[in-house]
Amino acid sequence: MTKAKVIGILIGVAVIGCLAGVFVWVSGLDSVQPQEPDNDLTLTYTNENAVIYKGELTQVDYLQIDNTFGSYRVRKNENGKIEIIGREQVPLFPYSSEALYSSISQVKCLSLIEKDAKQLSDYGLENPGASVSIVEKDQKTTRFFVGDQAPMSDGYYICMENSRDVYLVANTYAERYLSEMTYLYSNVLTKQIAYENLASVSLTRNGEEIFIRKTEGAETSSIEFSTGFVMERPIFCGAENTVLQTACDNLKNLKASGFAADLVQTEEEKARYGLDHGVKVVLTAAADTSSVMLSSGEKNPYYGLSNPDGSPYMITSTYLLGDVSEGFRYVMYDDSPVVYQVPSSAFDFADSDLYQFCQRLVNLKALSDLSALTLSFDGKNYVFQIEHGEENALTVTHDFSPVDSEAFRNFYVDLVSLTHTGIGQKPEGEPLLSVTYTGTDGSIDLLELIPYPENPRKVFISLNGRGVFVTAATQAEALKAALLKLLS
Repeated sequence: MTKAKVIGILIGVAVIGCLAGVFVWVSGLDSVQPQEPDNDLTLTYTNENAVIYKGELTQVDYLQIDNTFGSYRVRKNENGKIEIIGREQVPLFPYSSEALYSSISQVKCLSLIEKDAKQLSDYGLENPGASVSIVEKDQKTTRFFVGDQAPMSDGYYICMENSRDVYLVANTYAERYLSEMTYLYSNVLTKQIAYENLASVSLTRNGEEIFIRKTEGAETSSIEFSTGFVMERPIFCGAENTVLQTACDNLKNLKASGFAADLVQTEEEKARYGLDHGVKVVLTAAADTSSVMLSSGEKNPYYGLSNPDGSPYMITSTYLLGDVSEGFRYVMYDDSPVVYQVPSSAFDFADSDLYQFCQRLVNLKALSDLSALTLSFDGKNYVFQIEHGEENALTVTHDFSPVDSEAFRNFYVDLVSLTHTGIGQKPEGEPLLSVTYTGTDGSIDLLELIPYPENPRKVFISLNGRGVFVTAATQAEALKAALLKLLS
């Protein structure tokens, strides 16, 4: 076979093969399926969950954080409490401060971003947002830096000192180092003192102290202290419990709305917030030692505590009140050098007048303790003889004539319901109404309602020649009218 014929045969075979291939391709067009688009944009990094530092917390002396807000050091004291060095008296959030301190035991990254990065500035690590120094007790220091937030906000870049390896860490891990120091400060300004556990309240303003305490001994059963509290200073009388209840309710769950100043210690510094001449409020109470958790959901720090003598374990909350600005009052709490901002309404009770802290009922005498009652007004004396029988039986006579016992009880309720409306000085003059109580033990007490010549609508309440309270003259007139109605 000639060379020309061989070449011709090969060309023919090639042409036939090409035609067959084209036929197969065309015939298969109807069976081609469209492909799904690739929407998976997840980046896969190397060294996932890499641990770039691991240390022993027991060997750590302190943790130093330097960021755009400043520099501060955190340590765990000998009692195991996290504190800021130089601000040991500032109460911290227990969980946030513990999380910050324990976070350095292991620096765990989401991924390695670039090994031996050429430009650290591309990650904000040339001038980092935060520098974290772990200083051990032997003064060995390990340091790492926090840079920019990654695109899509899926973490922050970090690197170790003297290394150009760039890693990615979680937002929550990095942001605790980038935040202001005050993010650790607790805004809880209360020990959750409950009214039923309240032992005493001290309120000092303008150099005068109002001191109120729980009744003691024989006071607890005396009708003169029906609220269960006694004011010892500046006057001795029963204390009004309404304002005490309000104080406990307002302060039981008190939280600061913000921080006005960080380290206030001198009188000059306090003066900027009106704290140099502020009102001081001190609440003392028996702690709840039986509940594991507080009503706020936090762990009760007083659970299980007790005194050797079995007496209640007492706690105290102290507040120094300053000026009010834009609806917030400046407050310092316990020994903390921080000036907090709290809603001004929380301490409205501290602005109450003195008389509002005093028991409103000032004429409390038990009917069962009386053998006679004399009312004098308009030049006349009205004398009632009282005898007590079994099972609370009562016999009352006036001018040897019987008086309806139930009507007399109702009149006596009106008499002892006399309330004061303020505090004043005793005026000169004759009483508008006098009431003489003769006790079954022979004791005699004299109540006098003395009008003010310059203001006849107001009378002074005198008990045995002494007193501080005033009331409306209409109360005296109402008693006179009730007596005449009783005798009619």
